[in-house]
Amino acid sequence: MKRVLFALMMICAAHAQGQKAETVQLPGGVAYQMLLDVPGEPKPRYGDYVEAHMYVDVEGKRIYNSREAGEGKPIGFLMQQPTTKTDIQEVVQLMTPGDSVAIIMSVDSMLKAGGSPESWMKPNTGQTATYVVKLLRVKPMARKSEMPKPGKE
Repeated sequence: MKRVLFALMMICAAHAQGQKAETVQLPGGVAYQMLLDVPGEPKPRYGDYVEAHMYVDVEGKRIYNSREAGEGKPIGFLMQQPTTKTDIQEVVQLMTPGDSVAIIMSVDSMLKAGGSPESWMKPNTGQTATYVVKLLRVKPMARKSEMPKPGKE
């Protein structure tokens, strides 16, 4: 029985490695690949508090790792209406706890959308940053209604 289960797990693992994640392009210029899609609820909504592990790679170099920065603890943030079209929250709101996603953003798009220039950025070179996010928890906030869009308060 153990051999059958082991063989089944190996077949599933080989199948999963053979599948390439589809890249989805959002209208604002953010692209993402769902690395692990765990069915369930809740999906984060504006006003919810989320916890995640995240790392950022640029040109094959890891420039940020939340596990190192937070001594193994996840980062947490309040889901807010994105202020730019290159905000990772555009993708995080599509996730459920347990999901992992790779978010690919062009440095030029980030800067054009008003992002702050960082020392690692090389504009006008086609450089991209890849944010890998594993959503751990969504803590829904009590709300009377959805948060208004910026400028519509």
